[in-house]
Amino acid sequence: MPNITMPFLDDIPIKGCSEADKDESLDENGCRCFMADHIIDRKKVVQRLEDAHLTFSGQKSTFSQ
Repeated sequence: MPNITMPFLDDIPIKGCSEADKDESLDENGCRCFMADHIIDRKKVVQRLEDAHLTFSGQKSTFSQ
């Protein structure tokens, strides 16, 4: 998933959008579209980890900026 993440051995940073894509447009839930897209990307990465039967520590994980 190189367009979303570039994993390291002990770190999986998830790319955000470009500055040009940060606008005020809202999705149907009232969430800014670029944030909604980022949440979807995070779900994809976690799902891929689960599909590969990988584990990670919830206690050591950070899911926000």
